[in-house]
Amino acid sequence: YFATVWVNDQPVGAHQGGSLPFELDVTAAARPGSNTITIYVSDPPELFRELPHGKQSWYGPLSGLWQSVRVECRAPRHLLAVRVNTNEATAKLQVDLNEPLQPGDTLTYTLLDANGQVCAETQSTQTQAVLEVPNPARWELDAPTLYTARVTLHSQAGSDELSDTFGFRVFETRGGYMVLNDRPLYLVGALDQDYYPDLITTPPSQDFIEAEFRKAKALGLNCLRVHIKIADPRYYYAADRVGLLIWTEIPNWGDLTAATALRARELLTGSIQRDWNHPSIVIRTILNESWGTELNTNPEHALWLAEMYAWTKAQDPARLVVDNSACAPGFHVRSDLDDFHFYAALPDGQARWDKSIEALAGRPKWLYGPAHQPAHGPGDHRPPLLVSEFGNWGLPDLKPLLDHYGGEEPWWFDTGHDWESGEVYPRGAARRFRSLGLDKVFGDFSDFAEAAQWGEYEALKYAIESMRLYPIYAGYVITEFTDVHWESNGLLDMARNPKVFAGALADINGPSLVIPRTERAVHWSGDTVTVGLTLSHVGGEAFGGGRVAWEMHAFGLRGESAVPGAAPMTATALTPITFTAPIVSGPRRLSLRLTLFDAAGRVAGRNHYDFSVFPRLQSPTIAIACDDPSLAQALHLYGYHTTDDRYAVLVTKRLTDATRAFLQTGGRVLFLAEQPDALRTDIQRLSLHPRQGSAWEDSNATNFAWFRPDRLGNYLPGTGRFDMPLASLTPKTVMGTRGYREFQNEIWAGLFLGWLRKPAALIQQLPVGRGLLLTTTLPLGAQVGVDPAATTLFHGLVESLTQPA
Repeated sequence: YFATVWVNDQPVGAHQGGSLPFELDVTAAARPGSNTITIYVSDPPELFRELPHGKQSWYGPLSGLWQSVRVECRAPRHLLAVRVNTNEATAKLQVDLNEPLQPGDTLTYTLLDANGQVCAETQSTQTQAVLEVPNPARWELDAPTLYTARVTLHSQAGSDELSDTFGFRVFETRGGYMVLNDRPLYLVGALDQDYYPDLITTPPSQDFIEAEFRKAKALGLNCLRVHIKIADPRYYYAADRVGLLIWTEIPNWGDLTAATALRARELLTGSIQRDWNHPSIVIRTILNESWGTELNTNPEHALWLAEMYAWTKAQDPARLVVDNSACAPGFHVRSDLDDFHFYAALPDGQARWDKSIEALAGRPKWLYGPAHQPAHGPGDHRPPLLVSEFGNWGLPDLKPLLDHYGGEEPWWFDTGHDWESGEVYPRGAARRFRSLGLDKVFGDFSDFAEAAQWGEYEALKYAIESMRLYPIYAGYVITEFTDVHWESNGLLDMARNPKVFAGALADINGPSLVIPRTERAVHWSGDTVTVGLTLSHVGGEAFGGGRVAWEMHAFGLRGESAVPGAAPMTATALTPITFTAPIVSGPRRLSLRLTLFDAAGRVAGRNHYDFSVFPRLQSPTIAIACDDPSLAQALHLYGYHTTDDRYAVLVTKRLTDATRAFLQTGGRVLFLAEQPDALRTDIQRLSLHPRQGSAWEDSNATNFAWFRPDRLGNYLPGTGRFDMPLASLTPKTVMGTRGYREFQNEIWAGLFLGWLRKPAALIQQLPVGRGLLLTTTLPLGAQVGVDPAATTLFHGLVESLTQPA
């Protein structure tokens, strides 16, 4: 953050600030021939909380030079910067010089079009000029046309020339949406920490940045929110060239003191001045999640933030300003966007996600602080509403990742060990994969990573569809564009390899999306399945109508229906699909493919509805014992015969001393341990833990739940992953796995967090005396006879206990 510079051992100046460039006149110290530049960089830990540092507190502290050092020879009187302001057909150029203009000095202002041809030029003795450009080409996402502003200074002391690129574009808000060049724009963004696989914060090259930005666009993104960091200048130039919007922020600090506030304003000033001409930059953020302030308890901090918002708007009126990109319990004070952050691990947190999205769509009062409720007037004048952070994990495939590092685990595999309770520490993930017995489920780590990434996709798909069902939302920002060190929720891995779902996610991010919804996603063979459809159209132009076709190739099911026209930013209910669930011989995961065609017959969008079908069970012939009257009644209604036969399988929701004694003498017990207090006796290697309030509860380092197909493949569909259609089986309780490696063969289903840490069991078989105890924490009891997945799995677990040992 602090730098002192010498040239040839002579001090030439100092600088404060680690994010922006600085320059020093070294004429007096320079000499012909070789010169030595010495730069002393200091980041004192005792000042860390008062310095803008960004996520160095997350991914590891770093220091030193992270951008290039160069020496320039300049005229004694020279140009420092040129800033361009545009409107419909004019460009106003303003230049800064190191000294005031002298009599006889002139400036030539030249505008070059995208082909390098002069399209406007004038001479002046003033430091500003207005040039007209008839019918300029707009800077658009699909046609990012850039012009060049060139200024030449002519003086008796010599000449100097400076140029920069810019674009003709207008970005504003209107009617609750963002508008680019008079067309509504739905923001489809991703958070970008702007960390790199080898050089940490330094991008390898301009080509590298442009290549990753093209990958972002291929994912259906139109914006990157470069997170609490001022990026290398090449980052913004790449976005200008590729046609990608940038939401930019300043690094956060730890404590808001007078010194911090001054540094923050200087940082914002410098970034605004340096990056003035970039058409890609459309949004600026002052705070992220209230970090570095006491916004909830200190009214002076809220007042400071309101003043910073007004000051930033005055300094950079052509861009939107977000005061505080908020999450609970934070809030906005004054903002051009009403954005908020929600995280829910799906499918586990599906109900919480739905509730949060519905609540935010109602523009609740908690969006703004109690003393700062906005007076926006009618709804059309309110700021655009969006979820600007959400996401789930999907671990990377280790092989291509480690290939990037010569086959070795990279240094950053040792990061994350002190985050939360250790679940995000990567080192040794491949070894844990085998020691946890996951090779019996997925084969090798690459197959497992593919399953994990499809789980990430399913979570993103559900979350995005949920938001797009509410037309009030003006966009979203996925966390995040790339994995970062231990954090594995990226759409690309750390080495910029796209995850397996890249093409499918592009469809979900598309402007026209047919969204399927049902009350449940598990069905019996022969059930009548009704799938509700909604057309979400968020394109800048109206959808002119067309048709939606659906099909399941494997079963010859297909059909289509008309789709009416739709205005931009609307959600339109379509004719539901009704079909009969196919007859299957075993549990199957199926997919109904949806294709949207426009009026000309062109494909306008793709989506799919994933669901599971179970063969109808015959009336159970197994007689069971049950010591819970309400459960016994439910089982009887489904067709189970209950008995007092001491040799029958006992189904219980409470494990007591009496049950343990039954097991000791050779009994067989199915223990539905759905509540953490269900264990009322001591069983070696069996312990129950509530998920609520623990790391296993809807963790940001997403829970990954799995089952062994060799044990449960006859009762559950798929290849070993509890996917979104099986959300009804989400447990509230887990079993501890002390001694996991020694007894892993007894665990039939489980979950883990992050980088295969904190394993827990969901189905576990244990010998107790001469008996056999099969325990599951999955919520089966209340769903037997109601939910096909729960019913089939329950029947399978009972059946397994009737088999010979």
